[in-house]
Amino acid sequence: MGKVIEVMDTTLRDGLQAGSLAMTVQEKLAIASFLLTGVGVDRIEVASARTPKGENDWLKIITLWAKEHDKLDRIEVLGLVDIKQSADWIAESGCKVMNLLVKGAEDYCLSIGKTCDRHIEEMLETIDYCKNIGLMVNIYLEGWSEGVQTSWDYLKRILHSIPQHKVERVMLCDTMGILYPAQIGGFVKKTLKILYYSKVDVHMHDDYGLATANTLAGVSTGLVSGVHVTVNSMGERAGNASLEQVVVGINDLTNHATKVSEPLLKKLCQMASSFCGRPIPANAPIAGSNIFVDGCGVHVHGRKKGAYATRLIADRFGSTHTSAISSLSGKSGLRSALEQELGITTLNNSEIQSLLDKVSELHLNGHRLTAGHLLSLVSEVLNQPERIVLSVKNGDVISRSVLGGKANVQAKLLYRNEEIQFESYGDGGFDAFMNGLKTWAVTSHICIPELLDFSIRIPSEGKTDALTEVDIRWSRLDGRGEFHTIGTSSDQVMASIHSAIMAVNVCNQNVAS
Repeated sequence: MGKVIEVMDTTLRDGLQAGSLAMTVQEKLAIASFLLTGVGVDRIEVASARTPKGENDWLKIITLWAKEHDKLDRIEVLGLVDIKQSADWIAESGCKVMNLLVKGAEDYCLSIGKTCDRHIEEMLETIDYCKNIGLMVNIYLEGWSEGVQTSWDYLKRILHSIPQHKVERVMLCDTMGILYPAQIGGFVKKTLKILYYSKVDVHMHDDYGLATANTLAGVSTGLVSGVHVTVNSMGERAGNASLEQVVVGINDLTNHATKVSEPLLKKLCQMASSFCGRPIPANAPIAGSNIFVDGCGVHVHGRKKGAYATRLIADRFGSTHTSAISSLSGKSGLRSALEQELGITTLNNSEIQSLLDKVSELHLNGHRLTAGHLLSLVSEVLNQPERIVLSVKNGDVISRSVLGGKANVQAKLLYRNEEIQFESYGDGGFDAFMNGLKTWAVTSHICIPELLDFSIRIPSEGKTDALTEVDIRWSRLDGRGEFHTIGTSSDQVMASIHSAIMAVNVCNQNVAS
Protein backbone atom coordinates (compact mmCIF):
# COMPACT_ATOMS: atom_id res chain seq x y z
CA MET A 1 0.00 0.00 0.00
CA GLY A 2 1.25 3.49 -0.83
CA LYS A 3 0.46 6.68 1.03
CA VAL A 4 -2.62 8.70 1.83
CA ILE A 5 -2.91 11.53 -0.69
CA GLU A 6 -4.13 14.90 0.57
CA VAL A 7 -7.10 16.35 -1.30
CA MET A 8 -7.38 20.13 -1.58
CA ASP A 9 -10.69 21.30 -3.02
CA THR A 10 -10.65 24.69 -4.74
CA THR A 11 -14.29 24.80 -5.89
CA LEU A 12 -14.96 28.00 -3.95
CA ARG A 13 -11.96 29.77 -5.49
CA ASP A 14 -10.85 28.32 -8.82
CA GLY A 15 -14.17 26.60 -9.49
CA LEU A 16 -16.15 29.81 -9.26
CA GLN A 17 -13.86 31.50 -11.77
CA ALA A 18 -15.93 29.75 -14.42
CA GLY A 19 -18.08 32.14 -16.38
CA SER A 20 -21.65 32.69 -15.16
CA LEU A 21 -21.25 30.60 -11.98
CA ALA A 22 -22.11 32.14 -8.62
CA MET A 23 -23.13 31.12 -5.11
CA THR A 24 -24.57 33.01 -2.17
CA VAL A 25 -22.61 33.18 1.08
CA GLN A 26 -25.01 30.66 2.62
CA GLU A 27 -24.45 28.26 -0.28
CA LYS A 28 -20.68 28.65 -0.08
CA LEU A 29 -20.77 27.90 3.64
CA ALA A 30 -22.90 24.80 3.03
CA ILE A 31 -20.40 23.54 0.44
CA ALA A 32 -17.39 24.35 2.64
CA SER A 33 -18.79 22.67 5.74
CA PHE A 34 -19.88 19.58 3.81
CA LEU A 35 -16.47 19.29 2.13
CA LEU A 36 -14.64 19.40 5.46
CA THR A 37 -17.01 17.67 7.89
CA GLY A 38 -18.93 15.37 5.56
CA VAL A 39 -16.95 14.38 2.48
CA GLY A 40 -13.71 14.76 4.38
CA VAL A 41 -11.29 16.59 2.07
CA ASP A 42 -8.09 17.71 3.77
CA ARG A 43 -8.10 21.40 2.81
CA ILE A 44 -10.22 23.90 0.92
CA GLU A 45 -9.25 27.05 -0.95
CA VAL A 46 -12.05 29.57 -0.58
CA ALA A 47 -11.07 32.96 -2.05
CA SER A 48 -8.55 35.14 -3.84
CA ALA A 49 -6.95 38.06 -2.01
CA ARG A 50 -7.59 41.70 -2.91
CA THR A 51 -10.95 40.98 -4.51
CA PRO A 52 -14.08 43.07 -3.76
CA LYS A 53 -15.23 43.66 -0.20
CA GLY A 54 -17.94 41.02 -0.43
CA GLU A 55 -15.28 38.35 -0.90
CA ASN A 56 -13.48 39.51 2.24
CA ASP A 57 -16.76 39.45 4.16
CA TRP A 58 -17.27 35.85 2.99
CA LEU A 59 -13.74 34.97 4.08
CA LYS A 60 -14.45 36.30 7.57
CA ILE A 61 -17.57 34.14 7.78
CA ILE A 62 -15.87 30.91 6.71
CA THR A 63 -12.85 31.71 8.91
CA LEU A 64 -15.09 32.17 11.95
CA TRP A 65 -16.87 28.90 11.18
CA ALA A 66 -13.55 27.10 10.76
CA LYS A 67 -12.23 28.49 14.04
CA GLU A 68 -15.34 27.31 15.87
CA HIS A 69 -14.95 23.83 14.35
CA ASP A 70 -11.16 23.60 14.88
CA LYS A 71 -10.43 23.63 11.14
CA LEU A 72 -8.76 27.01 10.70
CA ASP A 73 -5.53 25.54 9.33
CA ARG A 74 -7.54 23.81 6.58
CA ILE A 75 -8.82 27.07 5.05
CA GLU A 76 -6.58 28.57 2.34
CA VAL A 77 -6.63 31.75 0.23
CA LEU A 78 -4.75 32.58 -2.95
CA GLY A 79 -2.45 35.59 -2.61
CA LEU A 80 -0.16 37.57 -4.91
CA VAL A 81 3.55 38.43 -4.78
CA ASP A 82 2.89 41.96 -3.51
CA ILE A 83 4.83 42.07 -0.21
CA LYS A 84 2.09 43.16 2.21
CA GLN A 85 -1.19 43.75 0.39
CA SER A 86 -2.42 40.18 -0.02
CA ALA A 87 -1.02 39.10 3.33
CA ASP A 88 -2.78 41.93 5.17
CA TRP A 89 -6.03 41.26 3.29
CA ILE A 90 -5.92 37.59 4.32
CA ALA A 91 -4.76 38.17 7.89
CA GLU A 92 -7.44 40.80 8.49
CA SER A 93 -10.08 38.08 8.00
CA GLY A 94 -8.47 35.79 10.55
CA CYS A 95 -7.33 33.23 7.95
CA LYS A 96 -3.95 31.58 8.55
CA VAL A 97 -2.84 30.11 5.20
CA MET A 98 -1.84 31.92 1.99
CA ASN A 99 -1.25 30.13 -1.31
CA LEU A 100 1.30 32.44 -2.91
CA LEU A 101 1.02 32.71 -6.71
CA VAL A 102 4.58 32.65 -8.06
CA LYS A 103 5.22 32.82 -11.79
CA GLY A 104 6.56 29.42 -12.89
CA ALA A 105 7.20 30.38 -16.52
CA GLU A 106 9.28 33.29 -17.81
CA ASP A 107 6.58 34.68 -20.11
CA TYR A 108 4.18 34.77 -17.14
CA CYS A 109 6.74 36.84 -15.24
CA LEU A 110 7.36 39.21 -18.13
CA SER A 111 3.61 39.70 -18.57
CA ILE A 112 3.48 41.52 -15.20
CA GLY A 113 6.49 43.67 -16.08
CA LYS A 114 8.95 41.91 -13.76
CA THR A 115 12.40 40.48 -14.31
CA CYS A 116 13.23 37.12 -12.77
CA ASP A 117 15.49 38.80 -10.18
CA ARG A 118 12.81 41.27 -9.17
CA HIS A 119 10.13 38.58 -8.94
CA ILE A 120 12.35 36.43 -6.71
CA GLU A 121 13.17 39.42 -4.52
CA GLU A 122 9.49 40.29 -4.05
CA MET A 123 8.59 36.63 -3.49
CA LEU A 124 11.09 36.40 -0.63
CA GLU A 125 9.89 39.68 0.88
CA THR A 126 6.29 38.48 0.70
CA ILE A 127 7.15 35.16 2.36
CA ASP A 128 9.07 36.90 5.14
CA TYR A 129 6.22 39.32 5.75
CA CYS A 130 3.71 36.45 5.91
CA LYS A 131 5.81 34.59 8.44
CA ASN A 132 6.21 37.75 10.54
CA ILE A 133 2.44 38.22 10.83
CA GLY A 134 1.72 34.54 11.48
CA LEU A 135 0.61 33.27 8.06
CA MET A 136 1.61 29.86 6.74
CA VAL A 137 2.70 29.91 3.10
CA ASN A 138 2.26 27.44 0.25
CA ILE A 139 3.63 28.28 -3.19
CA TYR A 140 1.70 27.93 -6.43
CA LEU A 141 4.07 27.63 -9.39
CA GLU A 142 1.74 29.19 -11.94
CA GLY A 143 2.47 27.98 -15.46
CA TRP A 144 4.87 25.31 -14.19
CA SER A 145 3.84 23.07 -17.12
CA GLU A 146 5.08 25.72 -19.56
CA GLY A 147 8.15 26.73 -17.58
CA VAL A 148 9.45 23.16 -17.32
CA GLN A 149 9.31 22.92 -21.14
CA THR A 150 10.07 26.39 -22.51
CA SER A 151 11.95 28.36 -19.82
CA TRP A 152 13.74 25.78 -17.70
CA ASP A 153 16.64 28.08 -16.77
CA TYR A 154 14.14 30.62 -15.42
CA LEU A 155 12.19 27.95 -13.53
CA LYS A 156 15.39 26.53 -12.02
CA ARG A 157 16.24 29.93 -10.57
CA ILE A 158 12.77 30.17 -9.03
CA LEU A 159 13.06 26.66 -7.57
CA HIS A 160 16.52 27.30 -6.10
CA SER A 161 15.31 30.51 -4.47
CA ILE A 162 12.37 29.04 -2.56
CA PRO A 163 13.22 29.11 1.18
CA GLN A 164 12.19 25.58 2.09
CA HIS A 165 12.15 26.15 5.85
CA LYS A 166 9.57 28.93 5.39
CA VAL A 167 7.21 27.27 2.90
CA GLU A 168 4.85 24.41 3.78
CA ARG A 169 4.37 22.92 0.30
CA VAL A 170 4.94 23.64 -3.39
CA MET A 171 2.08 23.22 -5.87
CA LEU A 172 2.84 22.42 -9.51
CA CYS A 173 0.28 24.00 -11.86
CA ASP A 174 -0.69 23.03 -15.38
CA THR A 175 -2.40 26.42 -15.62
CA MET A 176 -3.53 26.18 -19.24
CA GLY A 177 -4.16 22.43 -19.26
CA ILE A 178 -1.50 21.65 -21.87
CA LEU A 179 0.05 18.46 -20.50
CA TYR A 180 -0.74 14.82 -21.22
CA PRO A 181 -0.16 11.88 -18.85
CA ALA A 182 3.03 10.51 -20.45
CA GLN A 183 4.78 13.83 -19.72
CA ILE A 184 3.84 14.16 -16.06
CA GLY A 185 6.27 11.71 -14.45
CA GLY A 186 9.33 13.08 -16.20
CA PHE A 187 8.45 16.72 -15.49
CA VAL A 188 7.69 16.05 -11.80
CA LYS A 189 10.94 14.15 -11.33
CA LYS A 190 12.94 16.82 -13.19
CA THR A 191 11.49 19.50 -10.91
CA LEU A 192 11.99 17.60 -7.66
CA LYS A 193 15.65 16.91 -8.39
CA ILE A 194 16.08 20.60 -7.57
CA LEU A 195 13.22 21.07 -5.14
CA TYR A 196 13.58 18.57 -2.32
CA TYR A 197 10.10 18.86 -0.81
CA SER A 198 8.13 16.28 1.14
CA LYS A 199 4.88 18.09 0.34
CA VAL A 200 4.20 18.60 -3.37
CA ASP A 201 0.74 19.08 -4.87
CA VAL A 202 -0.40 18.93 -8.50
CA HIS A 203 -3.01 21.34 -9.86
CA MET A 204 -4.35 20.35 -13.29
CA HIS A 205 -6.73 22.04 -15.73
CA ASP A 206 -8.92 20.23 -18.24
CA ASP A 207 -8.45 22.07 -21.55
CA TYR A 208 -7.69 18.80 -23.37
CA GLY A 209 -9.97 16.73 -21.17
CA LEU A 210 -6.95 15.23 -19.39
CA ALA A 211 -6.99 16.89 -15.96
CA THR A 212 -8.05 13.77 -14.09
CA ALA A 213 -5.64 11.53 -16.03
CA ASN A 214 -2.79 13.99 -15.49
CA THR A 215 -3.53 14.19 -11.77
CA LEU A 216 -3.47 10.40 -11.47
CA ALA A 217 -0.22 10.32 -13.44
CA GLY A 218 1.27 12.73 -10.91
CA VAL A 219 0.10 10.61 -7.99
CA SER A 220 1.49 7.48 -9.63
CA THR A 221 5.03 8.89 -9.50
CA GLY A 222 4.97 8.35 -5.75
CA LEU A 223 6.46 11.84 -5.34
CA VAL A 224 3.22 13.80 -5.09
CA SER A 225 1.58 14.21 -1.69
CA GLY A 226 -1.52 16.23 -2.63
CA VAL A 227 -3.99 16.89 -5.44
CA HIS A 228 -6.15 19.91 -6.28
CA VAL A 229 -9.70 19.36 -7.46
CA THR A 230 -13.11 20.97 -7.88
CA VAL A 231 -16.59 19.49 -7.58
CA ASN A 232 -18.07 18.57 -10.98
CA SER A 233 -14.84 19.78 -12.65
CA MET A 234 -15.96 23.38 -12.15
CA GLY A 235 -13.47 26.02 -13.19
CA GLU A 236 -12.27 28.48 -15.77
CA ARG A 237 -12.49 27.45 -19.45
CA ALA A 238 -12.80 23.63 -19.48
CA GLY A 239 -12.51 23.42 -15.71
CA ASN A 240 -10.25 21.65 -13.23
CA ALA A 241 -9.59 18.05 -12.25
CA SER A 242 -12.80 16.53 -10.89
CA LEU A 243 -12.94 15.82 -7.15
CA GLU A 244 -15.16 12.78 -7.56
CA GLN A 245 -13.19 11.28 -10.46
CA VAL A 246 -9.76 11.92 -8.95
CA VAL A 247 -10.66 10.47 -5.55
CA VAL A 248 -12.15 7.29 -7.01
CA GLY A 249 -9.28 7.03 -9.51
CA ILE A 250 -6.67 7.27 -6.75
CA ASN A 251 -8.47 4.68 -4.65
CA ASP A 252 -9.00 2.23 -7.54
CA LEU A 253 -6.21 2.79 -10.05
CA THR A 254 -3.14 3.57 -7.96
CA ASN A 255 -1.63 1.95 -4.89
CA HIS A 256 -2.43 5.09 -2.90
CA ALA A 257 -5.62 6.20 -1.14
CA THR A 258 -7.52 9.24 0.14
CA LYS A 259 -9.56 9.93 3.28
CA VAL A 260 -12.59 11.14 1.30
CA SER A 261 -15.98 9.53 2.01
CA GLU A 262 -17.07 8.11 -1.34
CA PRO A 263 -20.78 7.56 -0.48
CA LEU A 264 -21.20 11.32 -0.05
CA LEU A 265 -19.65 12.35 -3.37
CA LYS A 266 -22.89 12.18 -5.36
CA LYS A 267 -24.74 14.29 -2.79
CA LEU A 268 -21.95 16.89 -2.91
CA CYS A 269 -22.05 17.00 -6.72
CA GLN A 270 -25.82 17.47 -6.72
CA MET A 271 -25.58 20.19 -4.07
CA ALA A 272 -22.98 22.15 -6.05
CA SER A 273 -24.95 21.72 -9.27
CA SER A 274 -28.11 22.99 -7.63
CA PHE A 275 -26.39 26.01 -6.08
CA CYS A 276 -24.63 27.13 -9.26
CA GLY A 277 -27.36 26.27 -11.73
CA ARG A 278 -25.06 24.12 -13.88
CA PRO A 279 -26.46 20.61 -14.52
CA ILE A 280 -24.30 17.55 -14.06
CA PRO A 281 -23.86 15.94 -17.50
CA ALA A 282 -25.81 12.68 -17.63
CA ASN A 283 -22.66 10.79 -18.63
CA ALA A 284 -20.39 12.33 -15.98
CA PRO A 285 -18.45 9.60 -14.16
CA ILE A 286 -19.57 8.86 -10.58
CA ALA A 287 -22.35 11.48 -10.32
CA GLY A 288 -24.03 11.49 -13.76
CA SER A 289 -27.59 10.19 -13.98
CA ASN A 290 -26.67 7.64 -16.68
CA ILE A 291 -23.49 6.26 -15.14
CA PHE A 292 -25.23 3.24 -13.59
CA VAL A 293 -27.85 2.74 -16.31
CA ASP A 294 -27.57 -0.27 -18.60
CA GLY A 295 -28.94 0.66 -22.01
CA CYS A 296 -28.40 -2.70 -23.70
CA GLY A 297 -30.34 -5.85 -22.88
CA VAL A 298 -27.20 -7.96 -23.42
CA HIS A 299 -25.47 -6.06 -20.62
CA VAL A 300 -28.45 -6.42 -18.29
CA HIS A 301 -28.52 -10.19 -18.88
CA GLY A 302 -24.74 -10.46 -18.48
CA ARG A 303 -24.69 -8.43 -15.28
CA LYS A 304 -27.21 -10.82 -13.71
CA LYS A 305 -24.84 -13.67 -14.59
CA GLY A 306 -21.86 -11.91 -12.96
CA ALA A 307 -20.30 -10.42 -16.10
CA TYR A 308 -19.45 -6.76 -16.75
CA ALA A 309 -18.43 -6.31 -13.10
CA THR A 310 -16.00 -3.53 -12.13
CA ARG A 311 -15.19 -1.77 -8.89
CA LEU A 312 -17.57 1.03 -9.93
CA ILE A 313 -20.58 -0.43 -8.14
CA ALA A 314 -23.64 1.78 -7.70
CA ASP A 315 -24.08 1.00 -3.99
CA ARG A 316 -20.60 2.36 -3.34
CA PHE A 317 -21.81 5.85 -4.25
CA GLY A 318 -25.35 5.72 -2.90
CA SER A 319 -26.79 4.95 -6.34
CA THR A 320 -28.61 2.01 -7.88
CA HIS A 321 -28.08 0.12 -11.13
CA THR A 322 -31.06 0.58 -13.42
CA SER A 323 -32.06 -0.43 -16.93
CA ALA A 324 -32.95 2.00 -19.70
CA ILE A 325 -36.37 1.80 -21.35
CA SER A 326 -35.72 1.76 -25.07
CA SER A 327 -35.78 -0.23 -28.30
CA LEU A 328 -32.41 -1.70 -27.25
CA SER A 329 -33.60 -2.97 -23.88
CA GLY A 330 -34.47 -6.45 -25.03
CA LYS A 331 -36.59 -8.70 -22.85
CA SER A 332 -33.95 -8.86 -20.11
CA GLY A 333 -33.63 -5.10 -19.94
CA LEU A 334 -37.38 -4.53 -19.96
CA ARG A 335 -37.98 -7.12 -17.25
CA SER A 336 -35.31 -5.45 -15.16
CA ALA A 337 -36.80 -1.99 -15.71
CA LEU A 338 -40.28 -3.21 -14.78
CA GLU A 339 -38.98 -4.63 -11.53
CA GLN A 340 -36.73 -1.70 -10.63
CA GLU A 341 -39.04 1.14 -11.63
CA LEU A 342 -42.48 -0.33 -10.92
CA GLY A 343 -41.99 -3.43 -8.80
CA ILE A 344 -43.69 -5.55 -11.49
CA THR A 345 -42.35 -9.11 -11.68
CA THR A 346 -45.28 -11.28 -12.84
CA LEU A 347 -45.49 -10.67 -16.61
CA ASN A 348 -45.10 -13.68 -18.91
CA ASN A 349 -42.99 -13.77 -22.07
CA SER A 350 -45.90 -12.89 -24.34
CA GLU A 351 -46.80 -9.84 -22.25
CA ILE A 352 -43.16 -8.74 -22.13
CA GLN A 353 -42.91 -9.03 -25.94
CA SER A 354 -46.11 -7.00 -26.46
CA LEU A 355 -44.78 -4.33 -24.13
CA LEU A 356 -41.36 -4.35 -25.79
CA ASP A 357 -42.97 -3.85 -29.21
CA LYS A 358 -44.73 -0.73 -27.96
CA VAL A 359 -41.62 0.57 -26.20
CA SER A 360 -39.58 0.10 -29.38
CA GLU A 361 -42.18 1.89 -31.50
CA LEU A 362 -42.17 4.94 -29.25
CA HIS A 363 -38.41 5.03 -28.76
CA LEU A 364 -37.69 4.73 -32.48
CA ASN A 365 -39.99 7.70 -33.03
CA GLY A 366 -37.88 9.88 -30.75
CA HIS A 367 -39.66 9.52 -27.40
CA ARG A 368 -37.57 9.51 -24.22
CA LEU A 369 -39.23 6.97 -21.94
CA THR A 370 -39.28 6.96 -18.14
CA ALA A 371 -41.00 5.06 -15.34
CA GLY A 372 -44.18 7.09 -15.88
CA HIS A 373 -44.37 6.15 -19.55
CA LEU A 374 -43.69 2.50 -18.74
CA LEU A 375 -46.56 2.40 -16.26
CA SER A 376 -48.91 3.94 -18.83
CA LEU A 377 -47.84 1.32 -21.38
CA VAL A 378 -48.41 -1.51 -18.92
CA SER A 379 -51.87 -0.14 -18.24
CA GLU A 380 -52.65 0.19 -21.96
CA VAL A 381 -51.03 -2.90 -23.48
CA LEU A 382 -52.12 -5.28 -20.72
CA ASN A 383 -55.55 -3.68 -20.34
CA GLN A 384 -55.04 -2.76 -16.69
CA PRO A 385 -56.47 0.79 -16.48
CA GLU A 386 -56.77 0.51 -12.71
CA ARG A 387 -52.98 0.96 -12.41
CA ILE A 388 -53.42 4.65 -13.29
CA VAL A 389 -54.85 6.24 -10.16
CA LEU A 390 -54.64 9.92 -11.19
CA SER A 391 -55.22 11.59 -14.55
CA VAL A 392 -56.11 14.95 -16.07
CA LYS A 393 -57.81 15.99 -19.28
CA ASN A 394 -56.75 18.94 -21.42
CA GLY A 395 -58.45 22.09 -20.21
CA ASP A 396 -59.09 20.79 -16.71
CA VAL A 397 -56.25 22.76 -15.13
CA ILE A 398 -56.41 26.54 -15.28
CA SER A 399 -53.34 28.50 -14.21
CA ARG A 400 -53.22 32.26 -13.75
CA SER A 401 -50.08 34.22 -12.91
CA VAL A 402 -49.74 37.87 -11.95
CA LEU A 403 -46.41 39.66 -12.39
CA GLY A 404 -45.05 40.19 -8.90
CA GLY A 405 -47.87 38.23 -7.27
CA LYS A 406 -48.89 34.68 -6.44
CA ALA A 407 -50.07 32.26 -9.11
CA ASN A 408 -53.47 30.60 -8.88
CA VAL A 409 -54.41 27.12 -10.10
CA GLN A 410 -57.86 25.59 -10.38
CA ALA A 411 -57.62 21.86 -11.06
CA LYS A 412 -60.12 19.15 -11.89
CA LEU A 413 -58.58 15.66 -11.87
CA LEU A 414 -59.77 12.06 -11.98
CA TYR A 415 -58.75 9.97 -8.98
CA ARG A 416 -59.68 6.30 -9.35
CA ASN A 417 -62.29 7.44 -11.91
CA GLU A 418 -63.86 9.91 -9.46
CA GLU A 419 -63.62 13.64 -10.04
CA ILE A 420 -61.72 15.76 -7.53
CA GLN A 421 -61.22 19.52 -7.54
CA PHE A 422 -58.97 21.94 -5.74
CA GLU A 423 -57.80 25.54 -5.97
CA SER A 424 -54.42 26.64 -4.68
CA TYR A 425 -51.79 29.38 -4.78
CA GLY A 426 -48.01 29.36 -5.10
CA ASP A 427 -44.88 30.90 -6.55
CA GLY A 428 -45.76 30.05 -10.13
CA GLY A 429 -48.33 27.75 -11.66
CA PHE A 430 -46.53 24.47 -10.96
CA ASP A 431 -45.85 25.38 -7.34
CA ALA A 432 -49.52 26.29 -6.92
CA PHE A 433 -50.56 22.94 -8.42
CA MET A 434 -48.19 20.97 -6.16
CA ASN A 435 -49.39 22.86 -3.08
CA GLY A 436 -52.98 21.93 -3.89
CA LEU A 437 -52.05 18.34 -4.75
CA LYS A 438 -50.18 17.86 -1.47
CA THR A 439 -53.06 19.27 0.57
CA TRP A 440 -55.53 16.95 -1.15
CA ALA A 441 -53.16 13.96 -0.82
CA VAL A 442 -53.11 14.21 2.98
CA THR A 443 -56.84 13.50 3.20
CA SER A 444 -56.73 10.83 0.47
CA HIS A 445 -53.72 8.91 1.85
CA ILE A 446 -51.87 9.31 -1.44
CA CYS A 447 -48.06 9.26 -1.54
CA ILE A 448 -46.44 12.32 -3.14
CA PRO A 449 -42.74 11.64 -3.91
CA GLU A 450 -40.10 14.23 -2.99
CA LEU A 451 -38.99 16.44 -5.89
CA LEU A 452 -35.18 16.42 -6.13
CA ASP A 453 -34.38 18.13 -9.41
CA PHE A 454 -36.26 19.84 -12.22
CA SER A 455 -35.11 20.59 -15.75
CA ILE A 456 -36.82 21.96 -18.84
CA ARG A 457 -35.89 21.13 -22.43
CA ILE A 458 -37.19 23.19 -25.33
CA PRO A 459 -36.21 22.27 -28.92
CA SER A 460 -33.59 24.58 -30.42
CA GLU A 461 -35.75 25.83 -33.29
CA GLY A 462 -36.83 28.69 -31.04
CA LYS A 463 -40.53 28.59 -31.87
CA THR A 464 -42.77 29.90 -29.10
CA ASP A 465 -45.26 27.04 -29.58
CA ALA A 466 -42.62 24.30 -29.41
CA LEU A 467 -43.31 21.27 -27.25
CA THR A 468 -41.62 21.52 -23.87
CA GLU A 469 -40.20 18.54 -21.98
CA VAL A 470 -40.07 18.79 -18.20
CA ASP A 471 -37.80 16.14 -16.67
CA ILE A 472 -38.22 15.78 -12.90
CA ARG A 473 -36.11 13.60 -10.64
CA TRP A 474 -37.99 12.25 -7.61
CA SER A 475 -37.14 10.33 -4.46
CA ARG A 476 -39.36 7.43 -3.49
CA LEU A 477 -40.60 7.82 0.06
CA ASP A 478 -40.21 4.07 0.67
CA GLY A 479 -36.44 4.41 0.36
CA ARG A 480 -36.17 2.50 -2.96
CA GLY A 481 -34.09 5.23 -4.59
CA GLU A 482 -34.85 7.77 -7.29
CA PHE A 483 -36.77 7.84 -10.55
CA HIS A 484 -37.51 10.25 -13.41
CA THR A 485 -40.67 11.34 -15.13
CA ILE A 486 -40.95 13.47 -18.27
CA GLY A 487 -44.05 15.51 -19.07
CA THR A 488 -44.60 17.04 -22.51
CA SER A 489 -46.77 20.00 -23.53
CA SER A 490 -46.51 23.28 -25.42
CA ASP A 491 -47.19 24.91 -22.04
CA GLN A 492 -44.39 24.64 -19.46
CA VAL A 493 -46.75 24.55 -16.49
CA MET A 494 -48.83 21.78 -18.03
CA ALA A 495 -45.71 19.79 -18.96
CA SER A 496 -44.64 20.01 -15.31
CA ILE A 497 -48.09 18.93 -14.12
CA HIS A 498 -48.11 15.94 -16.47
CA SER A 499 -44.68 14.93 -15.12
CA ALA A 500 -45.93 15.21 -11.52
CA ILE A 501 -49.07 13.16 -12.22
CA MET A 502 -46.90 10.42 -13.74
CA ALA A 503 -44.82 10.39 -10.54
CA VAL A 504 -47.91 10.08 -8.36
CA ASN A 505 -49.06 7.10 -10.44
CA VAL A 506 -45.67 5.39 -10.20
CA CYS A 507 -45.78 5.64 -6.40
CA ASN A 508 -49.46 4.69 -6.00
CA GLN A 509 -50.19 1.85 -8.41
CA ASN A 510 -53.61 0.40 -7.76
CA VAL A 511 -52.62 -3.21 -8.56
CA ALA A 512 -50.35 -5.28 -6.37
CA SER A 513 -47.66 -7.09 -8.33
